[in-house]
Amino acid sequence: MKRLRKPIAWILSVMMILTTLPITALADEVTLSDSSSSTLTVTSTPELEVTPTPEPEVTPTPEPEVTPTPEPEVTPTPEPEATPTPEPEATPTPEPEATPTPKPEQVPGYEVTENDRNGDFLWPVPGYGTVSQGYDATKHTGIDISAEQGIAVIAAADGTVSQVQTWDSSTTTGDQSYGNMVQITHADERTTLYAHLSKVLVSSGDSVSAGETIGYVGNTGNADGAHLHFEVRQSGQTVDPRPFITGGNPEDPQKKFEELLEKYGGYIAEDGQLRTLDGREAIDKPLAEIEAEAGLNRPVFYAANVTVSEPRSTYLMNIGYTTNIEGTTNGWGGKRINGKVAYCVEHGIALGLGDNGGYTSRELTKEQLNKLTLIDYWGRYKNIANIKGCSAVNYNWDTIEVSAEYLAEFYCQLLIWETINSFGGDFVGASSVSIQSSVGGMANIASQSTYNAFKKAVLAKVDEFYTTPSIAGQTVTLKLGETKTLTDTTGALAAYKDTPAANTSGVTVIKSGSTVTLKATGTPNESGVIRFGYNVDLNYYRDEPGYYYEHAVSQDVTTCGFASRDPAYITINVKVELDGSMKIVKTSEDGKVSGVRFRVTGNGVDTTVQTGTDGTIIVPNLKAGSYTVTELDVPDQYVQPKSQTVTVKANETATVSFTNVLKKWKATITKVDAETGAAQGGASLAGAVYGVYHGSDLIDQYTTNASGQFTTKEYVCGDNLYIQEISPSSGYLLDTTKYPVGAEPDKYTLEHNQIPIGVKEQAIKGKIQIHKQYETLEGMPKDEAAAEFQVYLKSAGSYDKAKASERDTIITSASGYAVTKNMPYGTYIVHQTKGGAGREFVDDFEVMISANNQTYSYELLNELKNGQLKIIKTSDDGKVEGIQFRVTRLADNYSKVYTTDASGLILTETLPIFEDNEGKTKYQYRVEELDTKETFGYALPYPQIVTLEEGDIAEVNFHNVPLEIGTMAKFEDGTKDTQSAQDIVLVDTVRYTGLQVGKEYKLSGVLMNKATAKPFLDFDGNEVTAEATFTPTDADGTVDVTFMFSSLHLKQDTEVVVFETLYREDIELATHAQIDDEGQTVKIRVPEIGTTATSEDGHRVDPLGEVTIFDEVSYTNLKPEKEYTVSGVLMDKATGKAFLDADGKEIKAETTFTPTQPTGTVTVEFVFNATGLHGKEVVAFETLYYEGIELATHAEINDEGQTVELKNPQISTVAVTEDGSKTTLTADDVQITDTISYSDLTVGVEYRMTGILMDKATGKPFLDFDGNEVTAEATFTPADADGTVELTFTFDSRQLDEDTKLVVFDELYRADTLLAVHKDIDAEDQTVEIRVPKIGTTATFEDGEKEIIANEEITIIDSVAYSDLKPGKEYTVSGVLMDKETGKAFLDINGEEVRASTTFVPEEPTGTVDVLFKFNAVFVQDKTDIVVFEDLYHKGIQLATHAEINDEGQTVTVNPLHGYVQILKKNNMVNSPLANTKFGIFRADTDELVEELVTSSTGQAKSGALLYGAYYLMELEPSSGFFPSDKHYEFFIGENEEVISFEITNTAKIGKMDMTYKEGSTPKTGDDRPISALMLIFLFSGISTVAMLIFLKKRKSNKKFFLPFLVLLLFGSFMLLPTSAHASTVDNCEITVEGDTLTATKEYVTKDKSAKIEFEDHREEKGKDYKLTDVSYSVISQEEIIEEKEVSLQIEETVGSKTTPISETHTENDLTYQLQAVQYTARTVDDFSADIQEDVFLGSAVFQPEADTTHTVPFFIEKYDLTVDCPLSLSSVTSSDPYWVDDVRIPVTIYGVDALYIEFNGQVIPFDGETPPLSSYERLYLDYLNLNPELYRLNSVSWNGDSYNSNGTVCRDAIISGERLVRDFTAHYGGSSVLLPEFTIYDAVATYTTMQPYDTGETEYTIRAEAHYTVDHGLVPVVVAAIGVIAIAAAVVSVLIIIAKKKKKKNM
Repeated sequence: MKRLRKPIAWILSVMMILTTLPITALADEVTLSDSSSSTLTVTSTPELEVTPTPEPEVTPTPEPEVTPTPEPEVTPTPEPEATPTPEPEATPTPEPEATPTPKPEQVPGYEVTENDRNGDFLWPVPGYGTVSQGYDATKHTGIDISAEQGIAVIAAADGTVSQVQTWDSSTTTGDQSYGNMVQITHADERTTLYAHLSKVLVSSGDSVSAGETIGYVGNTGNADGAHLHFEVRQSGQTVDPRPFITGGNPEDPQKKFEELLEKYGGYIAEDGQLRTLDGREAIDKPLAEIEAEAGLNRPVFYAANVTVSEPRSTYLMNIGYTTNIEGTTNGWGGKRINGKVAYCVEHGIALGLGDNGGYTSRELTKEQLNKLTLIDYWGRYKNIANIKGCSAVNYNWDTIEVSAEYLAEFYCQLLIWETINSFGGDFVGASSVSIQSSVGGMANIASQSTYNAFKKAVLAKVDEFYTTPSIAGQTVTLKLGETKTLTDTTGALAAYKDTPAANTSGVTVIKSGSTVTLKATGTPNESGVIRFGYNVDLNYYRDEPGYYYEHAVSQDVTTCGFASRDPAYITINVKVELDGSMKIVKTSEDGKVSGVRFRVTGNGVDTTVQTGTDGTIIVPNLKAGSYTVTELDVPDQYVQPKSQTVTVKANETATVSFTNVLKKWKATITKVDAETGAAQGGASLAGAVYGVYHGSDLIDQYTTNASGQFTTKEYVCGDNLYIQEISPSSGYLLDTTKYPVGAEPDKYTLEHNQIPIGVKEQAIKGKIQIHKQYETLEGMPKDEAAAEFQVYLKSAGSYDKAKASERDTIITSASGYAVTKNMPYGTYIVHQTKGGAGREFVDDFEVMISANNQTYSYELLNELKNGQLKIIKTSDDGKVEGIQFRVTRLADNYSKVYTTDASGLILTETLPIFEDNEGKTKYQYRVEELDTKETFGYALPYPQIVTLEEGDIAEVNFHNVPLEIGTMAKFEDGTKDTQSAQDIVLVDTVRYTGLQVGKEYKLSGVLMNKATAKPFLDFDGNEVTAEATFTPTDADGTVDVTFMFSSLHLKQDTEVVVFETLYREDIELATHAQIDDEGQTVKIRVPEIGTTATSEDGHRVDPLGEVTIFDEVSYTNLKPEKEYTVSGVLMDKATGKAFLDADGKEIKAETTFTPTQPTGTVTVEFVFNATGLHGKEVVAFETLYYEGIELATHAEINDEGQTVELKNPQISTVAVTEDGSKTTLTADDVQITDTISYSDLTVGVEYRMTGILMDKATGKPFLDFDGNEVTAEATFTPADADGTVELTFTFDSRQLDEDTKLVVFDELYRADTLLAVHKDIDAEDQTVEIRVPKIGTTATFEDGEKEIIANEEITIIDSVAYSDLKPGKEYTVSGVLMDKETGKAFLDINGEEVRASTTFVPEEPTGTVDVLFKFNAVFVQDKTDIVVFEDLYHKGIQLATHAEINDEGQTVTVNPLHGYVQILKKNNMVNSPLANTKFGIFRADTDELVEELVTSSTGQAKSGALLYGAYYLMELEPSSGFFPSDKHYEFFIGENEEVISFEITNTAKIGKMDMTYKEGSTPKTGDDRPISALMLIFLFSGISTVAMLIFLKKRKSNKKFFLPFLVLLLFGSFMLLPTSAHASTVDNCEITVEGDTLTATKEYVTKDKSAKIEFEDHREEKGKDYKLTDVSYSVISQEEIIEEKEVSLQIEETVGSKTTPISETHTENDLTYQLQAVQYTARTVDDFSADIQEDVFLGSAVFQPEADTTHTVPFFIEKYDLTVDCPLSLSSVTSSDPYWVDDVRIPVTIYGVDALYIEFNGQVIPFDGETPPLSSYERLYLDYLNLNPELYRLNSVSWNGDSYNSNGTVCRDAIISGERLVRDFTAHYGGSSVLLPEFTIYDAVATYTTMQPYDTGETEYTIRAEAHYTVDHGLVPVVVAAIGVIAIAAAVVSVLIIIAKKKKKKNM
């Protein structure tokens, strides 16, 4: 028992600690809660967290047939806690559908979204977007969408299946042409049709939803291959579906696949895993998932009741074979499933000929599928063994043709049996297969030997598939510009595609056979991978993957087909060395360039560097790419240089320059008028002189220009500068104001700064005064009142043009005085505008205002006014005398008639000007010309109104114009000419002007012969006249005069002119008689003809047989619809007699015609035999007749248009090479062009030219490389009689070993007739020469020298000079290096020959090409001479060689090398030199220390001479204040005098910074008092417990008191624990707070006056914790309780629920009843619908919050007084305009507050220790937190508490404050006609009683309870209480111990 005491004590101690764990956990939980609130959780694709369907079911397995969602196992992020649905409940299977047939699922991987529903219809085949045939309303009434068989087809929209058609398996016409078909009718009565389905999953009458699978793609009906035929019908008519399919359009699966590869950051490896680009780690992402997500996968094809057929057409009767399963069998049948080849995989089980139904399918493993498919692909599809077909004879059937594919399929079957023999499982194969002798046509075709050959060929391809190319998985390192070739040694690479399946390296890839060439050109990536896929024909993929089809009785079969497009992949890893460096060059206008800091960012680099004394700095080890360079801390006196983008290239140093430019200023003084801005009056702003002052010193003087401006020259920005006027400009006062320039440099950012300074000037002003008087009849002047004057600046030109300040209007007063306002400096005009009646105005006069504030005065006097009238008459014809005028005064109608004198003048007597004495109103006079016989011949002018001016003679002018007429003559049809006829009608329209209205006039006309100028005589010899009398209603108008006559007597075209004369009262007024006036002229035409004779070849024709000449007769001036005849004969031009044909006969022809127009043509055809009539010319003569009368003839023997010539062609030739010369060069495609010149051919006729090349030396046909003659032929149709045609001879001349001359012979044919020949073996024009190539070489090193020091990579450049090469052809020069001393091939460091070649395409026949030999020659110990030998090849044929061992031009020399290493040591932060760093140089192979180096004050150190070899540099001792480095810097001395430089940077000690952010969180900034209290309690409890244990250990006999102590201690601790949350016992309290006191008030009703309620012990309000101190109660009111006696009455009513209010009272028979009880009978309502809509505010957020797909709202049904919870579907989500919210708070912790730099997210930030860094780093922080800078911005940062020490590091917390750009999001639910869920209503029977109250004697009290709280100060009472508990516990224990001791003594 004693042994147990100590363990029990320790167990109890442990139990005590464990007992405290829940409380500790509580503390931890609070801490974690605070921490988690500061954690930023970022997911890469948050939109994928939304589940595709709202069902809550989640299943753990990926099979799509079990889960209600397509792919529940795929989550958008790798976090394990993410679930596809928000509800935690999971059920293994979805709830059953109401219909007996289960609804089809949606397409796996396809999810209908709101975006899909933007259009009318969804795309019916998700993932497949190729339309193979479009819509045509007449030929193709839908669209065809290409997809593999078995791909799911979805409903394009919600609807009802209106028709399902099942194909009868044979008919391809009518409706059956659709095959298996589904038609769906939608809500808008439109229908969609889905045809050629392989399987239908719905039935007629089914309701389907958009996106629901209704069947699978097939090729049933009239279909050529698997596809979906999709139609849309509207109002019974088909329409183009594509405009309706605007949502859900599929993406390109291949493009999506590539995007997913980029998203997941890798590629799919051979093992089906997604690997990162460098191939180092695998991610659990199978290939199937990637392809499924991309839409490349084919859905799992589970088929039931499949038919396997063995058709007669595939059955081979006459074939025998033996296996170990069945023995010998005669005959074999090919099997088909929906037309696809199937193979037996259960050998020995029978299959019936024809159809065998009842098969079901399952998947093969990938390994099984690939192996069987490879046999089918290479054996049958590719026919790799070249199986031949035959004609086989059957025993009972007719002879049938056996195709090669059937025989190959048979061999595939045998090989598949042998292959599956090792599969096991359900597969049954054969271990041995042999072919027996065949009969009929199969003999010697299907044999064991051919099968063995087939098997060998196919298995070789299978083995090749499973052979990994040797280059797979290799890592290749390239330098930029370098090319490397990888060669596969297995031969398997040739079976892979030449185009990579993926290339993330960016290098150029060229695959050819078993080689892959990589070229690091352009802008490759630093690393990447290249993937090649196994090469399978694309057409083979059009079938679905292979499946295993099994049957309970019949043999199992399988189809073949790869599961993915590239069933195998290989990968090559690529790395490219891309590092370069950057040089920053600093210059400055003032020469200060040292110590300037720059920031370099880009490509993951963010560093700060500082220039040296020379203003430059080198930034090393930069990756190739773009960098941004920014100058930092630019002083105010300089312009801030813009950041520059620098492109660093691999192995190069990019230079960027920055110049510090001093800020400069120039001031522009703009002098303006203080009042008007612009100069007033005659004052000028030009000419003012100003000074620029610095303090009191005058620097420069400037004078204002015409605009009142001047601009200073440019000065450097500085302080205490001002500008002041020295002398004013004209018209202005001097301005003494000093104007500060304000050119302090901190005010400006640009180099050139314009400073505008405005100056306001005060102009000189004065006044003008006048005294106005007028002359009276009495002769005494009087003061004139109301005389008005305008005063304006003279230079303005007028009052209106003068400015307001430069003009004034003044009016004299009663005393005659007037004065202007103050007018600015200048000369003014005083102009009178108003005055007294009948008085003259004063003349204008000038006044000059030149003195400030002066008045200029003038006296003015006016005289009386009168006038006179003068009439002046003029006329076009000079008649002006005797013309009468009437002058009428309008005011009193006084008039007088005046007559003009011989000069046409009238001068009236003096006439009064005014009507009144005051001169207010002027007289008006009307002057009019009178109508007399003297003016009959004129158009009278209009009267004129005249007013008179005083002292002036008013002139009135009248001008007379004689009357004129004009005429326009036309025939009655409106034309100007006509054909000769019996009754010609001519209408002459006469135009007149200026006639007197209402007066009678007469027109008389006569026709004139224009040719004779005499009257025209008609058919009877009479003159033709006419006249017309008229009275005009207007002064201007027209009148027609009509003439009628006959013109049949005319023999030639005649022009007729109309003459007209106008009369009034027999006085001739005007005439129009101009013989040359075209308007008066018409023409009468007589018939004419002309002819043009041609043949079908034109005017010249080949005499090759029957010839037809077409004579086109053109006629004019015929009467339409009359019949005419043309008759013709052919004439011999040489003799002038009739032309005789080959038979000696004349050639005549005629034609009769009726013209429809006066002018036209008619053709006469002459047909004759022209044999032997070469060079003859024939002419066509023609005559025109009308009713036997000759009307016209055309017979001109020399008319070329009537002539046709018979001709004879000739040819000559010129032959040239392809470049136009007479020589060419040996090549495989030499081209000679023979240009044949021909003459006298017929245009548009086809000819044939032939040619042959002749060897001039032998005179025989030239033979090409293959021994064939070289010929050419061309058929052509000449566009001209003389021209050229080319023959092109192309041949291979590489057999030639010497220069050779060739001659071209030619022949010309038309049809089969030889027309011309040109064959002359000595003709130089027909001769060309072919020359053979020659080469010579010159070898040098890269630097052009003939000697070099040995190094690792020597390059010899052998310049090969060539001649007589073919430009544009590809040649290869191949060479080898020879050791001159030994005469043998020179061997490199690896003992291998050094060979090189280059392939080139010359641009000229003669030139040079370089061959580069690269080798390692460091092993060379002595001087070595190397000679280069070269050969020239073209397409593998050697054309020339150059190999001379003693040729000095081909020889170079390699001499035996040492070098140095140089170190530059720098501070990594400011890029400054570091001194006193010790380095050691060690040999790489032995680690031997060679030399020690110590850096100087410049940070540099240089070694002594180092021999060739590998070394490494290592830091031995770092500089003070920097971390030591153990890095080895390897280098190699490989070049003579080589200096290898290392710029090494030491790392300073840098602090770090962490930050986190969670949307909407606010970091804590104070103490956690509850946690602190807990920890103190645990501290006291722990100390007490330890003390107790120590006490017990010393007092072993008192251990029995440990347990009571422990229990008491724990009880006290738990009782004193402060709680952070308290359960509420009293709700709806009224709270008031005053200082540290809180009062909670609650009122309640009770019958028990002493009843009390409970209040919570603690309350938290406004951040303070309040503790309950006391509760007080008071009675507010009391009321006696009255009850009633009952009298019953029942009323029936229908209500919505048992809680629906029933009327509390009912009145009947004057009695009022109260409701007492209700009895309910339930009824169900399931067809109630209503319009219900509700908006739900989702909150304010940056991104759209997820909205529930349904939202339940209470809906009140007034009819039943019932509220029903109605689930509403989400219709849309809308948002407000964005706005900024200041609630972003980001907690930051800085580790190393005493550091000069802070490292954050890989970047170093300068830190001053005073303020947390924020400015310029906002974007860095936002990027780190994955926050979009357009949606978040950071505004300020502040410390959050003092510094503290953490693990030896000085730390401090801070808070970054910022804003978010949020929107208010609202979800909209519901719509119209929403069907409510089924609900229950009740038929209620209410029982009422009458109200008969009586007193019960009880009382009801209303009581107010007030709870009083005070602030809980937390820690102090807790600590006191804890100490108290410990003290009590100690006291109790002490008492117990004392009692025990007494008992012990007593017992003793």
